[in-house]
Amino acid sequence: KLHNATLNDVVLWLCSTALRAHYKRKGELPRTSLVAAVPVSLRSKGDTSASNQASMTLFSLGTHVADPLKRMAHIKAASKSMKSTLSEVKNILPTDFPSIGLPWMMEAAAAIYRRATASDKLPPVANLTISNVPGPPMPLYMAGAKMLTNYPCSIVVHGVALNITVQSYDQSLDCGL
Repeated sequence: KLHNATLNDVVLWLCSTALRAHYKRKGELPRTSLVAAVPVSLRSKGDTSASNQASMTLFSLGTHVADPLKRMAHIKAASKSMKSTLSEVKNILPTDFPSIGLPWMMEAAAAIYRRATASDKLPPVANLTISNVPGPPMPLYMAGAKMLTNYPCSIVVHGVALNITVQSYDQSLDCGL
């Protein structure tokens, strides 16, 4: 609240800060910012339809910015820019992936990419994926036992070094790497 940041901004800042610290400790801090592939919802407020309405965007994490407050400002500016761009192109982006056959197309594309060793010849589009998924705001129970934590996981993609999935659950954020 102090920095007028959203929960998504804070999640991206935390990931950026942890990655910056990791690479700096190893003496391998890149001069340019790491880029995250970030899934985004394109669902209009109040839309309760059962279709998927999501897409993917690229996001500069500001890992090249040493000052934590300036890094937060970088992330907020990147987030604002991304939201503005998405609002302009939202109506032309494919969103209902199962309906347009994306899963089998992605599988075929990944197989071709792998066989052609494209990952050895092409620069990566993104260094990692960061996904922030809203979960239940109240505790869940099974056979009377309260679920204490949730370790989210996501799809591993060839050529992307890391997938960070963060999911809210009962007043906490749980992370899966």
